[in-house]
Amino acid sequence: MIRRVTLLVDKQEKRPPLFPSRITVYPQPCMTPAARLKPVDFRVTVKGARLDAGDYTFKSPSGLVGIEKKGSLEELITNVATKDTPRFSRAIVRFAKAYTFPYLVLNFPLGELWRTSKVFPNRDKGLLMDRIFATSASLGLRLIVVGSKPSPLKDKRLRQGELYLRLMLQHFLHGENK
Repeated sequence: MIRRVTLLVDKQEKRPPLFPSRITVYPQPCMTPAARLKPVDFRVTVKGARLDAGDYTFKSPSGLVGIEKKGSLEELITNVATKDTPRFSRAIVRFAKAYTFPYLVLNFPLGELWRTSKVFPNRDKGLLMDRIFATSASLGLRLIVVGSKPSPLKDKRLRQGELYLRLMLQHFLHGENK
């Protein structure tokens, strides 16, 4: 049986990931009764929408799953360590309240956190990490770092789309509690 799901992508996203229209997802054995361990096929409809919070969202049987993506070190620094910080603070609080399962995804290699940036060249390296970790901890955000080597743009967008979709669909399969 193929299950149909709809994924909403914020219309403000300039270059959203390319999400597969069909995907097979495998349940986690330790969390699923043996009778339900079969792979599950999904047909995915992706729709653009004006989201009040986050970049991507999906409604699972156990609640709303949301992803807020930071695509570069510069974007993260701009949000948490510049004059944009108050606006970002309001937006991330709104995001955390809007979703049952809020994910903050840093979509750049972890080593970038130690790199000097043109946006904020003289920053204390610990400042950025502490702000993002404190935000995640205080708001109950699930923090994921997704780093990748440089690759052709389309290939990278396909991998990102599949990764985000698999993450959200696991909530569909497992009905996890917050």
